[in-house]
Amino acid sequence: MRITASEAGSTRQRIRDAAISAVGQLGAQGATVRVIAARAGVPIGLVSYHFGSKEGLLEACDEWLIGQTLAEKDFLTDDRPRINPMQVITDDPQIRLVMDYLMQRMRGGGQAAQRLFDVMTHATEEVLEAGVEAGTIRPVADLTATSAILVAHSAGTLAHAGDIARQLGGTDLLGGEVVERYATASFDLFTNGLFVANPMAETSSQPTAAGPHPNDPAEPDPTKES
Repeated sequence: MRITASEAGSTRQRIRDAAISAVGQLGAQGATVRVIAARAGVPIGLVSYHFGSKEGLLEACDEWLIGQTLAEKDFLTDDRPRINPMQVITDDPQIRLVMDYLMQRMRGGGQAAQRLFDVMTHATEEVLEAGVEAGTIRPVADLTATSAILVAHSAGTLAHAGDIARQLGGTDLLGGEVVERYATASFDLFTNGLFVANPMAETSSQPTAAGPHPNDPAEPDPTKES
């Protein structure tokens, strides 16, 4: 996660980081403005001064986190050495904070979760477009549908992180062999897919056996003379 030089150590950044940590640990309801201000080590009034309200603060956290994702999308290009995604996951200390925060925000439901889903879908579209342009992701027929499905897949992973870890023989999705098995299976799934052929493409391109295609010309009646 990148923090600009002008932002590093600023009051605004401290409040934002405190909010991300508090929401991830306590949930959106438990992370009150007072708790966030205490964690950031600032007077409670500075939260309103910088963000207007608690919801304004959480929206700023959403936007910043998604912005960091977009800032990192250049890993899809081929003009520099490839980055091992496993190294990114295990080496970045903020990954867990981000996962916990997003899980709590999506669990909350309502307009906040819907807005976050929309923002994540739009960001995913941009990431996919960058990958297609770089030649590392194949073009897709419906960019928005694909992006929404990917975000839903990610949201499901966040919601069932403990269950996934349990199935893979551990308790922590980001821990040791569990995260390696999860990452290996995920990249294999997205790289190679599951189906040998697209059943939708096969069925939609051929008329059914029930009768003639509606656009076919009517055949002559053999019982009638021409």
